[in-house]
Amino acid sequence: MSSKYARVRKRTAVPGGWLTIEQFCDLLQICEATFYSWGRRCLGPDVTWIGNTARISPDAMRAWDARRREYQQTKEAKLEAALRSKHAGVAGKLSAASPLHVSRRTEEQAS
Repeated sequence: MSSKYARVRKRTAVPGGWLTIEQFCDLLQICEATFYSWGRRCLGPDVTWIGNTARISPDAMRAWDARRREYQQTKEAKLEAALRSKHAGVAGKLSAASPLHVSRRTEEQAS
């Protein structure tokens, strides 16, 4: 089932395997906002501008993937993941304890 708001992207072969930002996002199944967020934090792949179109080369994708895998093995990344997990647990407990939580709604409130 597709949403009436879903964008249909034309997937075309790019010479040499270069991808547009849209194609890269489709490949990774991420939204473009995530891609641009990575770019602002210098975590995304290197982008080359060809005319008015941004392209990502196969070499840039491989280098980005290697940097990403290397970072995941660092102590800093593991501490960050543990901290996120801890915060998610605390947020879940606070949410469940709230009188507004969905599990505490009566049938009158649900309507």
